[in-house]
Amino acid sequence: MNTKVGNFLSKRIAILMISIVVAISGALFFTLSYVNSAFERVIAAQTAESYAKILSGTQAFYSKQIVTKAVASGIQLRAGLQDKEGAIPVPATFMHELVDDLNAKYPQYNLRFYSDYPFFERASNSTLDQFEREALGKLRQSGDASISKIEWKDGVARLRYAKAIKMEQSCVDCHNSHIDSPRTDWKLGEVRGAQSLTILLGQVSVWAWDTVNPMVYVVLGSFVSVTIFLAALLYTTHKFHEKKRQNQTTEEKNRQLQLASDQINSLVFVNPVTNLPNRRSFNERVREIAAVPHDNITHCSVILFDLDHFKNVNDSYGHEIGDLYLERIGQRTRSFFGDTGFVSHLSGDEFAVLLTHDERTEFEWGQICEPFIENIIRPIVVNSLQIYPSVSIGVAQCRIGDTELDTLLVNSGLALQNCKQNIRGRYRVYNSELRRMSLRSTRLEEKLRIALKEDVLEVHYQPKVDLNTGQVNGLEALVRWPDSAEGFVPPLEFLQVAEDYGFIHPVSDYIFKRVALDIASWKSNGHKVPNVSINVHSAQLKTPKELYDSLGHFTDNNVVSKDITLEITEGCFMGRGTEHVADILRQLSESGYRISLDDFGTGFASLLHLKFLQVDEIKIDRSFVADVLENHESRTIVEAMIRIADGIGADAVAEGLETSAQVLKLTELGCNSGQGYYFMPALRPQAISALLSSENAFHDKIDRKMMMLVQDTELTAS
Repeated sequence: MNTKVGNFLSKRIAILMISIVVAISGALFFTLSYVNSAFERVIAAQTAESYAKILSGTQAFYSKQIVTKAVASGIQLRAGLQDKEGAIPVPATFMHELVDDLNAKYPQYNLRFYSDYPFFERASNSTLDQFEREALGKLRQSGDASISKIEWKDGVARLRYAKAIKMEQSCVDCHNSHIDSPRTDWKLGEVRGAQSLTILLGQVSVWAWDTVNPMVYVVLGSFVSVTIFLAALLYTTHKFHEKKRQNQTTEEKNRQLQLASDQINSLVFVNPVTNLPNRRSFNERVREIAAVPHDNITHCSVILFDLDHFKNVNDSYGHEIGDLYLERIGQRTRSFFGDTGFVSHLSGDEFAVLLTHDERTEFEWGQICEPFIENIIRPIVVNSLQIYPSVSIGVAQCRIGDTELDTLLVNSGLALQNCKQNIRGRYRVYNSELRRMSLRSTRLEEKLRIALKEDVLEVHYQPKVDLNTGQVNGLEALVRWPDSAEGFVPPLEFLQVAEDYGFIHPVSDYIFKRVALDIASWKSNGHKVPNVSINVHSAQLKTPKELYDSLGHFTDNNVVSKDITLEITEGCFMGRGTEHVADILRQLSESGYRISLDDFGTGFASLLHLKFLQVDEIKIDRSFVADVLENHESRTIVEAMIRIADGIGADAVAEGLETSAQVLKLTELGCNSGQGYYFMPALRPQAISALLSSENAFHDKIDRKMMMLVQDTELTAS
């Protein structure tokens, strides 16, 4: 009996012990699995946080160190994802482009930079899924810096992570003032959007670890059989090896994270197109050298250059060819300067070289820049295409320790700008006169904006006269700026300032509006108004919408198109964005506007324009009229221009007539119209009203001309 009881108890104890072992094993199994899952999520969260910190740091540096200084230097910003010449991306666009580059290399992380109020040109990239919408709402409500969530999809667990992007002061200023901003009531610190990424956590088993209390599995483990115990033992062994593999996977993830970090650092310090140091790297190098005097060198300098008409290469052959072209330019530059210069690719087609040396004269700079230009302009073959480079250079130097970085870069930029405005393909060394010119342009820009706002600009009119009858057969509208301090500011100077500072369209629109109002006023007073000529700036033809808006002033004031002549110069056909100018002019001509080719004969392709344009008037430039009496070549050219005008059915108008002898000679050569101080300078609209009341206002001038003709005939006969 005792033996049976002992055996019974032994069996029961054995079963109990086995059950206890199974229960403990089950509890350990499920607990270890839960801990393993939690550990994996911690690694994933750390990975996400690392990415977020790197991206946030990159954005902050770009915004504070690059955009702020670029804006202060007058560089334009672009919000869109498309390139724009001479402009750099705003911080949000920069981050979109950076995230796109990273996703191309590391698609498994699905980096996102998004907002539920996307800027209009980035709206197509801002479709939000459910998690992103919920994350934005929670980040705004809770004020937390980040939020994460585990999602399951098709049996795969994913860590979804989002970090808040808050509005800085520069962001608030930009969005609340931009005409196309989706919101204009942003506040400092408000959540603008979020950075997000997705990390796969591997296959999920049949148990949902985040929804069931782990202690349930301990209870269940107490009732499993010996078979489950053995299975648990085998599973534990399997999990051990799986854990080992997971550790190896974690090491691989850390390695990929380090590679991504290195990639971001590369993007921060290296231009990816040419693999040359970028602007940030260049600025740091300049600070290192320019701030601290050295024993063996006294000066440092910046050679700043860009490629002339680089956009034409991109537009004609594509950006891939353009990038290879830039890469070859970078290689040539680095090869030319070797170890003597720090070569950097700042952005777009702009490069810079930092040199250290003793003070150099402009002649010595010529000995460096001219061979460098010769080296650069050698033809470059890219994918069987032959490209002929042209480069413009600005140079600035300073004594080490005496000049700050920004001043050195600004000075080289001023020299480059002056070089491009005057003669491309050469170099210019900075001097104090360039600074004076820049300061004057800045002051004129400020005063001109005020003058435009306060309606100070005036439009004067110079009559065009029939050289045979003395009748006024036209008026040319000329803008004037009476300044209290300087008198009348030269039009060529302030119009150039308006173009350089990007508000030539408002100035041109002001002129068109004044002309339309003056014509309407003269007609309301009963005057018969002749055809009025108005100068069209080349920028208006590059952006025809603004030109058509300005022409709308004539329609608003009941001025018909046939009463208006649009004067253009050869500059309207030169440079970027002029591909459709001829088509626009043809449309205007078909609409009834007369087209006049101003300064004819002073350009390189005036005759070519006559071939494909319907020209109603050719204006003979004053440079030919001035010496038509003394210079046989000028007289021959003027006569040829008159014959060309007659041959194409256009009127020939001589500009700059100052003497009766010039009027006589032009009439002899067959020219029937002219304008100039001999008849009358440009006058205000009130003075023109009196002129319009006279049918033959300049008949006396023509009579004197006839007297000269009689006198010359008598002298010839004697």
